[in-house]
Amino acid sequence: MIEEVNKNRVAKIVTTTYAPRSYRKHTRITPSRIPGNKSGYFDHSQNYKSVEEINNLINYHVEEPSACYTKTPMDLIIINNDIGNSQGNDYLNALDKKQLQNGFVYVHHRENIGRSFGGYNYAVKRYGDKYSHYIFTEDDILVYGKNYIEETIDLFDKDKKIGFVAFQGINTCRKMNYDESIHAHGGVGMATYKVLSEVIKLYNDLPYSLNPKEQKIQDIIKHGEVKFTNCIHNLGYKLIASPEAQKFYEYAYDYERGIKLPRYAGNISILLDKIKRKSDTIRYEFRQFRSKRFNSR
Repeated sequence: MIEEVNKNRVAKIVTTTYAPRSYRKHTRITPSRIPGNKSGYFDHSQNYKSVEEINNLINYHVEEPSACYTKTPMDLIIINNDIGNSQGNDYLNALDKKQLQNGFVYVHHRENIGRSFGGYNYAVKRYGDKYSHYIFTEDDILVYGKNYIEETIDLFDKDKKIGFVAFQGINTCRKMNYDESIHAHGGVGMATYKVLSEVIKLYNDLPYSLNPKEQKIQDIIKHGEVKFTNCIHNLGYKLIASPEAQKFYEYAYDYERGIKLPRYAGNISILLDKIKRKSDTIRYEFRQFRSKRFNSR
């Protein structure tokens, strides 16, 4: 390991890539599958295609005052899932060792296997117990807010059985039982190195889709997003969502358009979202039907 634990020294891991990305104009509601939990705005918007757009996205994490100016020492670790984009890599390299108010930026490039969750594993295994706590987020989710680090660490200090604090929420998956699939949305949140080290000791890695033949989105969700925090639950630790009144993140595409959504959705919004999804499904199926009829002529 690099050095002994500095109490309450935090690493925020931000994963990025210059690979092609999908487009989603609007942030949508993700229904809760856990009784008593609220449905939330977790299926987030995104629209980052060019190198310049992704560079600007990274810059939010480096320059946004409430994201990187913290009371607690915090380093920003940027992990690039590298596809060989020299223009993007050069931009990231120029950020390496940049000084923040209470820490530094560190940049690393790795093979694009397992996407963000492979990047999280890489960073935690590289830095180990240099940090007491690790924050995990992707580049299009900006983790920030007044005292967001201190208030989250306080949750761990008050309850040693907490294994992961999710900044978005906790959910399960369809067609999988509770213990197999309970997880933090997107793997976005904070964990102590103590807990992460227990996962690594048992599994050798933090979970991610490491088979090069299993790199489709469903593989990343199953072997990465779900297992990443589900394994903490299976070690006997609690997965909790940060208190409802706290929203320590914004989706970058909404953030830059001045769109501010609540963390959780109200009943009317949930109903309208269900109607919209059903309508979208009917329109899609009708288009497919018309296409088949036309092609069969």
